[in-house]
Amino acid sequence: MKLNERNKKIYKAQDEVKVSLTLKNVRQLEIKIYELNLLKEYLTNNSDTGRNYDDINLSYFSPSSVELFTNRSENPFEWKEVEILLKTIPNRIGIFVVDIQGEGITSRAVIRKGAIVCLENYSHNGQSFEFFDEDGNKLNEK
Repeated sequence: MKLNERNKKIYKAQDEVKVSLTLKNVRQLEIKIYELNLLKEYLTNNSDTGRNYDDINLSYFSPSSVELFTNRSENPFEWKEVEILLKTIPNRIGIFVVDIQGEGITSRAVIRKGAIVCLENYSHNGQSFEFFDEDGNKLNEK
């Protein structure tokens, strides 16, 4: 089992997430999806941009969802490319770790959905901040 290199790593918040794999001799996959706590990440490291989430230890976390995929290949001994739609990844900003396990082999993909950009302005009244999504739309105060 191999993750294909052409898999996207960054999606818009509203995009569906698909993962492409090449399988051989794998009948069933268990796909665990973990949503990372971005607030905690920002408070701990003051940023999330430089973090390599590929090496994060997930053994103490509970997945936010678990999906099963059955490979219906007629010949399990030949390489077959499959694309899996991950329906349980929500349409909102976040970082998700997708842990794929099958026949004793594990692969991991890190998916980043959406982005927030901060525009900082200085004036004689002080500082002001405006926040925008990945499309440049201003985010409302909540």
